[in-house]
Amino acid sequence: MNDDDEIMTAEEFFGGIESDRGLGSMSSPRRRRGRTKKTFADIKARMVMRIYGVTRAKAEKIISERAAAKTEAGAAAKAAGAAEDCGLGDVDLMSAEEFFRG
Repeated sequence: MNDDDEIMTAEEFFGGIESDRGLGSMSSPRRRRGRTKKTFADIKARMVMRIYGVTRAKAEKIISERAAAKTEAGAAAKAAGAAEDCGLGDVDLMSAEEFFRG
């Protein structure tokens, strides 16, 4: 069990490069022509599809239902406590001009 002391080089571990043909393409960035541009909505739909194991149509329906529920809840909360949330009910405000005049 003394094999733990043996150190491998990166070439030995990864197998090394067999030809110089691929080296030129690695120095420049790869272009992604022909691939579809992945938007946030597409990525979100794919994620829901994978999590719930549903089709794209069902995933988009889930996303839209949750967005609508979130919007309704936010609007209701904003209407109920708009004046209370700011915390400025009985506070007198002073303009910047009055503040700096002293």
